[in-house]
Amino acid sequence: SQTYYLVSDANFQSLVIATAVLIIIGLQRVCSLKW
Repeated sequence: SQTYYLVSDANFQSLVIATAVLIIIGLQRVCSLKW
């Protein structure tokens, strides 16, 4: 069960990182459109 929790935690971290990257890209596009 410990390995399962480790894998799910790693998947969660990668999911959070991917979401953060998408948000950053979206913010950069919005800023470039404003400027």
